[in-house]
Amino acid sequence: MEDNLTLILAAGVAASMIWHRRTGLSSGGIVSPGVLAMTMGDLRRVAAGIAVAVAVALVLRLIRHFRPLFGHERTGTAMLLALVIRFAAGGASADPLWFGWVVPGLIGADVERQGAVQTLSSLFITAFAALFFVTLAKAASEYLLQWI
Repeated sequence: MEDNLTLILAAGVAASMIWHRRTGLSSGGIVSPGVLAMTMGDLRRVAAGIAVAVAVALVLRLIRHFRPLFGHERTGTAMLLALVIRFAAGGASADPLWFGWVVPGLIGADVERQGAVQTLSSLFITAFAALFFVTLAKAASEYLLQWI
């Protein structure tokens, strides 16, 4: 099982890099598609993570009117906001690190920077691409192993 998670995460990173290279769009952070792909089985967690990301983006947009944030400062602020929102919404989640606040913070920073439609569509496209690649690789390896 651990190998599958590593493969999904690696496929998500690769899909994110390829997508960014081909389209110029970010998929909400380099690790976000892989983490989303690992979380796809629990739609409640996915919806909660996306809701936190959108809330982070809205707060970042509000902050931007008073003080410009760029680069690491924007990303760091987004991650702190995601942590505060998660804590305020009920404390520690079942997934306290990755889809709990790190990934929503990264997604929120990209949503604020490039827009919700571009970021979220890129995120889901690359996450599904990662799942497709891993499923295809597993099926091919099982097929090839039966001939050995």
